[in-house]
Amino acid sequence: MGSFYTLEEISNAPERYLLSPSVENLRALIEGYSLVDSRLRAVVNSVGNSLAGPSWAHASTKVLLANGNSYIAFHELLNLLLQQISTLAAHKDGSEGACADWIAACLPHLRTRPGVVLGRPSVSALYHHAVGYLAALRDLRSTAYISETERFAQFGEWLRCQNGTTCENWGVIIQVFVGEGVEGVEYFVSQWEAFEPGSRLLPPL
Repeated sequence: MGSFYTLEEISNAPERYLLSPSVENLRALIEGYSLVDSRLRAVVNSVGNSLAGPSWAHASTKVLLANGNSYIAFHELLNLLLQQISTLAAHKDGSEGACADWIAACLPHLRTRPGVVLGRPSVSALYHHAVGYLAALRDLRSTAYISETERFAQFGEWLRCQNGTTCENWGVIIQVFVGEGVEGVEYFVSQWEAFEPGSRLLPPL
């Protein structure tokens, strides 16, 4: 199955990557993953075409509506992705031009137009987008994986100190202390800019 190790792991233990096993969380993770490994974009487009949807987003929503149950729809969509991956002859090398700085790629858009990155501006989408990005760096054995993982770990510690909590998940911290919606995304941006002051100057890519 090439280097898409994360998707195999999610099928066996979704709680290792997802706050909850849902179509929306899986979709956000895949979008983040595709920033690093564009081969997955071909996979999701193929799944979208097989479901007669105008796009991957519409197709995954179609699965959700057809099942009427988020958990069942999640597993159906994940199985469709894994089946499609198994039929594609994807080379094992990383994609050219792979993103190795999620903040530089996403923060300027999160600041002004979060829907461009997340589709639905929510903390869940934001968190899983970042998780997908880090997972792809790991799967492709990118040299940026260790430094980027440490960067997010340090940000999580920053948020713990700011909010006086022992919770280790920065997404959950924001959900609990600020909210799940756009206000949570805005809080993430403001806190990251305080955590890394230079990020305020990043232009949209």
